Amino acid sequence: MILVHAAFAVFLFDLLRRLFRNVQAGQSFTESNIRLVHRIGIAVIVFAILSSVFVAFHDYAIISYLQQHGLGQGLETGFVHPNSNFNLGDGSGQLEVSFNWGAVLTGLLILALGEVFRQGLALKTEADLTV
Repeated sequence: MILVHAAFAVFLFDLLRRLFRNVQAGQSFTESNIRLVHRIGIAVIVFAILSSVFVAFHDYAIISYLQQHGLGQGLETGFVHPNSNFNLGDGSGQLEVSFNWGAVLTGLLILALGEVFRQGLALKTEADLTV
């Protein structure tokens, strides 16, 4: 899981590096920047969802193993916060998934920022045509 987090961080920093390089070159409102911002937003949302699911399956597997071997008496699957989980029954227990709603909201805000960039591009294009 550490390698997945590291790979995501490298991917995210590469996208941010390209975005900041374009902005520093004076190319703030371009189609490539809009795509970069959208990729960043989607990556944050997808990573938040996938990491939550993988962590839940990991926790479930560890606790199931401990319970099968008599070491996990009294342990419950999932480490969740109220009102942020759902259960999947498998007959022997529950798999509880807790989403990182803050990361999902951050991703949605980044996507909204991409739309602001799109509006800026439209205004820039209109201004370039009127001069």
